[in-house]
Amino acid sequence: MKNIKEIRRSHFLRLLEGFATQQQFAQVVGLAQSQISLLVAGHRQIGDRVARRIETSLGLPNGYLDHAEQMGAMDPEILLKQVLSSDQ
Repeated sequence: MKNIKEIRRSHFLRLLEGFATQQQFAQVVGLAQSQISLLVAGHRQIGDRVARRIETSLGLPNGYLDHAEQMGAMDPEILLKQVLSSDQ
């Protein structure tokens, strides 16, 4: 069974796939691109604060990144379209 760090990382990487670049994802969630790069490379882990920030910025339910059963529940391309359309 995956631990919470692995679950969050899996969700994060899946969500990131829906964005053209790490920079675009970083801008949407309000983090530095360098921080996103460290998360992608596995040099940093996604803590509670960053997890909640990603969820809030993407309109996901609180705790979404923490639950293994959520994998695949949100198509990254649909999510990106929703986030970009809400910015206009």
